[in-house]
Amino acid sequence: MIIVFKVFRKADESEVSGIGHVIDGIIFDNKKVVICWRTEMSSIAIYESFKHFYKIHIESHPQNESITDIMDVETGIVQTLDEKTLKALME
Repeated sequence: MIIVFKVFRKADESEVSGIGHVIDGIIFDNKKVVICWRTEMSSIAIYESFKHFYKIHIESHPQNESITDIMDVETGIVQTLDEKTLKALME
């Protein structure tokens, strides 16, 4: 199952990534993650897992108040990342 996600930030402690919709990402069937920063200094990064991405860009910056929306590409269902889904993605 391929999952597409978007990250929105209410704050920006670094004053580099900005606020609002800042990241587009994909979680592939093999658990690899690719993200694209939507900032003025855009870049693309690849992670071994959603856990690695999440620990670096979300957990380590709680003051940014990030919100992650995910979409199952097969069903088209979009939801805001909740604890149950986060736990499943972190495995």
